[in-house]
Amino acid sequence: MNILIVDDSYEKVQIIAGGIKSAGLSSDVITHCSNSSDALKKMSEVKFDILFLDVQLPSALGESIEEDGGVNLLEMVGVHESINKPTHIVAITSHISSYEKHKTFFYEKGWVILCSELSKEIIKKIIVERLTTKNADLVNIDIVIITALEHTELQSVLEHPANWQIMMFPNDPSIYHVGEIILHQGLKKRILAVSAPRMGLVSSSAMTTKIQLKFNPDYIFMVGICAGVEGKTNLGDIIVADPVWDWGSGKSTKVDGVSSHLPSPHQISLDAKLRSKLMRLSMERKYLNEIYDNFILAKRPEHELQLIVGPMASGASVIEDVDIVKKIKSSNRDVIAVEMEAYGVMASVNIAAELPAKVIVIKSVCDFANLHKNNDWQKYAAYTSTAFTFNFIKNDLFV
Repeated sequence: MNILIVDDSYEKVQIIAGGIKSAGLSSDVITHCSNSSDALKKMSEVKFDILFLDVQLPSALGESIEEDGGVNLLEMVGVHESINKPTHIVAITSHISSYEKHKTFFYEKGWVILCSELSKEIIKKIIVERLTTKNADLVNIDIVIITALEHTELQSVLEHPANWQIMMFPNDPSIYHVGEIILHQGLKKRILAVSAPRMGLVSSSAMTTKIQLKFNPDYIFMVGICAGVEGKTNLGDIIVADPVWDWGSGKSTKVDGVSSHLPSPHQISLDAKLRSKLMRLSMERKYLNEIYDNFILAKRPEHELQLIVGPMASGASVIEDVDIVKKIKSSNRDVIAVEMEAYGVMASVNIAAELPAKVIVIKSVCDFANLHKNNDWQKYAAYTSTAFTFNFIKNDLFV
């Protein structure tokens, strides 16, 4: 949501901005201009969802106020194709004469004009109504991609072209990125990407539950980075989680006077049909060489890229201790990856809906959960994870 306020009265700008924020939107979505010239420049750069416009407005900074300044601005917007036309327009004036003169102009175009009734409550109501209209069709999201990190993982997702647009909802702090992808058959699918507010099982579970209830998608992917088990994986390897569990679940006790953890894992498996598809892609090495060759952002490992379907353990903390990894193996000796969100994502959908989305966790190895852990390979791992995911969605998921 992008909102432009064009008004030379700071008092009115305060009221409008207050109403916008009371509707649950951040001040980051607001742009303010005090004159027509600056507003035209902004609208040539950005597509605004709502324009709040003073009817009486100066043409440029330092110029006198023109009685028809706002109307003249809208006429220029309508003439010049290079200027992005706002989706909704709300005119504002404190002058009865301007209201009477121009109300027909605005009403005939389906726009709102406010006079003496300007208040935070009125602005909030307008924002909520526009958000509801704008986002009414979002219940038809087909695919959701969730990440734990915004700057590394979500950024990698948004680098894939999908005509991404930011969507926000009243009383919901999350920022959603909604786009459209075209499958190899030519079919179009709606896709949504979002980052959890922080790392960990709790945040990922809460986000997934909200996603399931709000959008009811067919598929939920979690992509990003993980730690691999050294000797079984290499840096950048793409891990498809099957099964996942919370490695911290169990009982902490003492055995013969020694502190001990007795694991009691609840393991969740990948959908059998999806597993078969992904195992076939792993054996065929489909997409892997292309993904490796196309990475040009930073350094990459010298070994070839692998796709591995295998056990992934989730926990509440970042691990830099190989002894803890050894303990995790007591729950599943075949474990190949460790991270902090996968179990929360896969467990929550079954609680949130009777007919839940199918969940696929695809993360790539950026370290080996030891003292040598660093951030050097995070960008490469995020890239391989998202690159494979988009190839899989476009070419294999709906086949």
